[in-house]
Amino acid sequence: VGIPPVVSAYTALAYRFAEHHGFEIPKNAHFWSIMGDSEFREGSLAECMPDVAERNLSNVTWIVDYNRQNLDGVRILNEEGIAGTDAHRIERLAEANGWEVIQCRHGLKRLEIFKRPGGEQLQKALEVLSDFEFQALLVKRDGSIAKKRFLEMAPKLKLNDQEALDVLLDLGGHDFNILIDAYQKSRTSKRPTMIIAHTL
Repeated sequence: VGIPPVVSAYTALAYRFAEHHGFEIPKNAHFWSIMGDSEFREGSLAECMPDVAERNLSNVTWIVDYNRQNLDGVRILNEEGIAGTDAHRIERLAEANGWEVIQCRHGLKRLEIFKRPGGEQLQKALEVLSDFEFQALLVKRDGSIAKKRFLEMAPKLKLNDQEALDVLLDLGGHDFNILIDAYQKSRTSKRPTMIIAHTL
């Protein structure tokens, strides 16, 4: 929920305070928190974020498990009102408050398919696909249905049913290579980091 990420940020500040006052503390400590995309809507997080950046707490990483769900089911957002998906809103909010943002949208299978003719078009379409439509495709888990929809988005792309299903399911938040790279970047960032890990 909303409180633990705030606690992790101010624990990082407490470590710095202790170090400046001569206490022995672990070197290179990094403070991690994970939360859901719905929990990210809690006001305490938005209140804390500018303070973390202003204090240059670059050893703080928040990970948003972006699964497009909450306890009440799939949110149907006003995409036009927020100019994109909720992942875009989270990214803009973090960047406006001085954070570095890493979007883990796509796994390695997707990234390979995006290199094909027409693949770039599909990538752009997937990144603005509404959360509701994505969840509807997930419910079906049918390669032929996914292929039909993806070829509407990217007519020049050649896909078979299995590849289309792979594209649907291959999110960056489930790809350890993508996640490890994001974690390593966050540890060397000069700013606090928000990782948006797209998951099922």
